[in-house]
Amino acid sequence: MKIKELFIRIRLLFNFGFIKFDFLDAKTDKLIEYINKKIKDLSVEENIEIKTLTFEELNKGKIAEDAIAGCFVYLPKDIGAFREIRVYDNADVWTLLHELGHYFIYKRDGEQTEKNADMFTEEFFNNYLPPFFKWVFQINLNVRCDTKRNFTSLECYYHLQEYKKFIKTLETPILV
Repeated sequence: MKIKELFIRIRLLFNFGFIKFDFLDAKTDKLIEYINKKIKDLSVEENIEIKTLTFEELNKGKIAEDAIAGCFVYLPKDIGAFREIRVYDNADVWTLLHELGHYFIYKRDGEQTEKNADMFTEEFFNNYLPPFFKWVFQINLNVRCDTKRNFTSLECYYHLQEYKKFIKTLETPILV
């Protein structure tokens, strides 16, 4: 096979995501754990407690159509500036980001909308995570933030290299 032909095949594989998904799927849980840690760190910094409940506890008294996966609650003023995110015990990282989005969007803009809470996910990725995370989770971001991301072959290659370096840091035991 000629070099040019090989390059074209590799480029097609990157553009369609085949290499990305084959390589990344086994390690995605580590990235989700990292995102969860960043969410928890940010919550502590902002004095927000994340409380997990069973789905039934979270939706007590609600009819099925009104069931929720999470909510953001400002507690009464006599408790101070304490805030709480309530999510059901199987809630995913996207639910946590959405609920955290309610707080940060309200803090910044003084308004509350579901769409803006979803859009916070992209802000979180931009401000608190390495750039390659947007590449790894581009489908999730496209759906949640209602945007379309296209990465060039060169960007895909760059992000894959950054991902490999990052995963090594997560897999290397930290000596105390």
